[in-house]
Amino acid sequence: MLSSRHTSTIFKINGTDGSIIWRLGGKRPGFTQTGNWTFGFQHHARWHPQLSQTGTEVISFFDNSGNGQITYNNVSRALVVQLNHTDKTATVLRKATAPYELQAQSQGNAQLLSNDRFFVSWGSAGAFTEFGADDEILYHAFIQSGSVSYRGFLGNWTGTPKESPALVAFKFSSNTVKLHVSWNGDTETKSWRFFYISGKKKTRVGQVGRNSFETVYTWKPSFALSSSARFIAEAVGRNGEIIGQTDLAATTGNIKLVA
Repeated sequence: MLSSRHTSTIFKINGTDGSIIWRLGGKRPGFTQTGNWTFGFQHHARWHPQLSQTGTEVISFFDNSGNGQITYNNVSRALVVQLNHTDKTATVLRKATAPYELQAQSQGNAQLLSNDRFFVSWGSAGAFTEFGADDEILYHAFIQSGSVSYRGFLGNWTGTPKESPALVAFKFSSNTVKLHVSWNGDTETKSWRFFYISGKKKTRVGQVGRNSFETVYTWKPSFALSSSARFIAEAVGRNGEIIGQTDLAATTGNIKLVA
């Protein structure tokens, strides 16, 4: 399969002799596009044989729908299309339309995920979106201003930072302290375990599940904390193993709560 952006055509080519088996779109289409849908300046055409049935083929592609000079549709979108070789029709099975009326004049791609999700990179528009099974937006993000992405893919990633976790302790009163812990880039911590350090004695004060980038734990001891109170936090992995530990953190001042 060959996607020719500048002719707004997708070709199936005979791998043996190079002859054209069929064309989708362009000036000499081999299929009637049911519903009079259009596309143009597309990228990233891909087969999906698992979705095909006898006499049909299913493909997906990123429909730029414009190149800055010519416009087919006002916004870019990701399409899943069924090609019927019996009646020579091309039918849109799914359409994930760009939010904020984005139109990528170049670049871009569409990735089918498990559970019928769709991940789309909006190319020169500098954004990406994940869609659910009903093409509802699960989340959308813009890349740094002025940046573009030729292709974008969603995949598993494991973060194991070389640096130690960071811990800050804020004392709000003589017997209330809030412990803020984070580990930039980490994906493996499932919970944080906190300890109060007094001399050489290490006393466990609590454990809480990791909550987003920074986890906060509030401890209210039965005794007054000195100004030199110190703490550490341990990162606990999925099997209960310790995968990291902060340096000693002293409490920071006395912070007065304002009603």
